[in-house]
Amino acid sequence: MFQAKAPELINQVLTLALAGDPAALKMALDRVLPAIKPTDQAVSISIPAGDLVAAGQSILTATATGQLSPEQGQRLAGVLELQRRLVETVELQKRIEALEAMSK
Repeated sequence: MFQAKAPELINQVLTLALAGDPAALKMALDRVLPAIKPTDQAVSISIPAGDLVAAGQSILTATATGQLSPEQGQRLAGVLELQRRLVETVELQKRIEALEAMSK
């Protein structure tokens, strides 16, 4: 039912928008000009490999000194947390395998 009336509804919204109706104007403009999402500039920082604590300190220092925005620092810290969980999972798997091998 709505699909069949879509052209009429669109025309009505446009008519109201052109007449100055704020809600209709916002609705029309939101469809024509979607909100611009901020984007980050690429940055390059040195993060030590293999040492999660040192990598975390590097991210913290880069954020504190303004080399990274707080949002960039938070996202990189999230990536670091993912790496920590991966390392933890691999280590736990190795320990379980070792215990299973000992019990045989």
